[in-house]
Amino acid sequence: MTKIRARVILTSFLLAVALFTSLPSCAAPSKLCETRVDLKIATHDIAWLSCDSGLRGLEADGALFDASSRDDDPTAAAIEIKGAVIIRLIPNPFLHYSEVHFPSSLQPNKSYVLKIVPSNIRKVVPAGLSPGVEGWAPLFISFSTKATTILTNGKDPVETGTNFVLTSDMGFAACPQQKPTIEEILPLLKPKPHPAVLQRSSLALPDETDRPTASCQLPPPDLDTGKPQFNPPRIGQAFLTLRSDKFYQAKAQLNVKGVYDVFGQEISIPKDKQKIALKDLPKGKDDATYYLQFSDQAGPGAKPTWALDVKGTPVLGGEFAGFSPILNLLANVGYGNAQSPNTIALGGGLTQLFPVKHSTLQALRFSPTFNFETDRTFDKERNLIFSPDLRIYLSFLNHKRDLRSRRTYIDAIENKSQAEISKIDPDDHKFKKFWGFYTQLWVGMETGGSLISPTVQAPDKTSSVLVPSYGIVRFHPKLQTNFELWRFTFDFNATSRYIGETEFVGRVVSTTNPITGAKKSVAILDSVQGWRGYGEVSLLFALDQSSHINLTTTYKRGSAPPSFNKVDVVQSGITLKY
Repeated sequence: MTKIRARVILTSFLLAVALFTSLPSCAAPSKLCETRVDLKIATHDIAWLSCDSGLRGLEADGALFDASSRDDDPTAAAIEIKGAVIIRLIPNPFLHYSEVHFPSSLQPNKSYVLKIVPSNIRKVVPAGLSPGVEGWAPLFISFSTKATTILTNGKDPVETGTNFVLTSDMGFAACPQQKPTIEEILPLLKPKPHPAVLQRSSLALPDETDRPTASCQLPPPDLDTGKPQFNPPRIGQAFLTLRSDKFYQAKAQLNVKGVYDVFGQEISIPKDKQKIALKDLPKGKDDATYYLQFSDQAGPGAKPTWALDVKGTPVLGGEFAGFSPILNLLANVGYGNAQSPNTIALGGGLTQLFPVKHSTLQALRFSPTFNFETDRTFDKERNLIFSPDLRIYLSFLNHKRDLRSRRTYIDAIENKSQAEISKIDPDDHKFKKFWGFYTQLWVGMETGGSLISPTVQAPDKTSSVLVPSYGIVRFHPKLQTNFELWRFTFDFNATSRYIGETEFVGRVVSTTNPITGAKKSVAILDSVQGWRGYGEVSLLFALDQSSHINLTTTYKRGSAPPSFNKVDVVQSGITLKY
């Protein structure tokens, strides 16, 4: 009985194996391009094809279909175009690219599909690459000749940069046809044009000839030949640099005009991709355009009271010899017995950015301003100041979270097609960095003079002093640095000011009679000369993702004009910065 059962089990097993081996194979055909296929249109009838970013290549014959009718009806049949598409590898020692010859000229504003069946594949590289048992899968490549492109920032800091990157699946026309402008879309107003200079990243063909114009530069030179480079992955990429205008707002809606593709079509930016960040989020008071800190303050031997720190330095419209007008509104005051900086400056001036484009020194910003300088009372100090400032942008000191996040996004879209880029969200959390740091430097001076000669009296009017008028010559190097960690920001700024001409300040001080012990207020004349320093250390916690609203604690120490009070206070409150 046991032997019969064993024979039945063995027979069943052999039948199962035979049945399994007789079934057809379920393995899928192999993909020739495992990750991506890129097709860059160079001319009306030539394109460049890369497989897996050039790691694989092929020679084949294909068929071309016009699929434009599917734009309105996804179920519509594609129309086959007569003639074979010839795909041939071009010699390249590093990466593999194929030159694609279409049987007839492509038409502008159309949608196409290139079909390559396995039987028409003549050659596959690298050598030794072979499919599985089911062979190669058919290759379908969709592309368009519509005049749209993607506009993004470059990798430079946006506050020093006027550079933008255009990315398209089609090559751009030669320089004589280009008259580029960046068009700023303004609500309820006509678009504002900003003249720009275009530079293609690559020639469309190895033997293409081009000549530069005032609004168009040749592609970067090839390192071996010194001639404008031909680099198939870079076809359809170009850089736009503002010629003179600059953007000072944080964000803007931008379009591109006067840039033409190889079909002669003027390109445009899709509306959902027109919003561009033009300024990194401010980290502290010095790099903010608008700043408001309302705080409770306390100092040694003084009762707690409130303080206000306000800044407004908007850039106004218009230009004069390359300079843009700016307002300069500053107030750093407090009330009560705790000594505050007690500084108010009201004025305006001009500013201009001078790009240097060095690997270390990126740019210089020169900002001469005229200011009315006074104290909180507008009574004891009234000075007229001319202050030229030079801000220095050093690349190795700028690693903001915003900048590091944007560079990660730009790396992610590098060499990707226009369709792929349009699906990538620059605000995706995977691009956001957790930390960053930033340092900026200024050098400048203040010169002018006092406008009044006030008399300072003690409260009981038993003592007074006349404050003589004086000239003002001050030199001040300045530094701001901060470190970001998630929503926390540690910000430090310091100004080391050298007073070259003696300045005078009337003060009321408390004295004690050594005999009676009675306290009395006395007016004195204090002279100020030499080095005087002032600094602030702040810890901010952002309540919103954009870090506009913050809980802030600030320690202020030193002395600042015009009163040169000895400040030693801690302020805690809420801060708004834009």
